[in-house]
Amino acid sequence: MAIQVVNAVSNTAWTTEKVEIATTLSNVTFQVSVTQLTYVPANGRPQNATMTTPIGNLYSNAIVVPGNTVQQYYVGAGNYLNIITGNAFTASQCGATPLTSVTGV
Repeated sequence: MAIQVVNAVSNTAWTTEKVEIATTLSNVTFQVSVTQLTYVPANGRPQNATMTTPIGNLYSNAIVVPGNTVQQYYVGAGNYLNIITGNAFTASQCGATPLTSVTGV
């Protein structure tokens, strides 16, 4: 399991459906950047994009996770998790094959 120690996570590609965020004293604020993995060209046949294309945020407002809690949120495989504020947290992938744990100091 890969572990990064960072103060803020920006555009971390997620490979499972959910994130579990465990906080200590401070709140953590995050947003999810949604990507478009397929598109319909002029010929009308859906195709996979060669690169993910950001199309906006999953949530209308950033989510605030209160301090001293452990909570799970939907991210969606292929989308990007962005931790905006917070320190001393752990953000772990949840699902059949958790691959990443990100720790803020």
